[in-house]
Amino acid sequence: MQIVILSGGSGSRLWPASNTQPPKPFIRMEDGLTLIQKTFIRVSNIKQVQNIIVITNYMYAERVKGEYAKISNSKSLPKLHLILEPMGKDTALPQ
Repeated sequence: MQIVILSGGSGSRLWPASNTQPPKPFIRMEDGLTLIQKTFIRVSNIKQVQNIIVITNYMYAERVKGEYAKISNSKSLPKLHLILEPMGKDTALPQ
């Protein structure tokens, strides 16, 4: 099984908690974990998952990898893959 995580956006839907700095995936919660870290942990608890594919903006690629690396040392996580978008496409908006 492969998990696909859509992780982009400008932060406008959760404003003021989320904005361009930090965008939604990188908001740190009270337990010290970011939303993307919590998602990585949650999907890694599904036994059949072999890969985590994150679709994100190219500007966030290193940050996504960094968030994954911070928790992958303490947890056995599936392999991470990135698909990088050159720009956001408002996938959450109804068409």
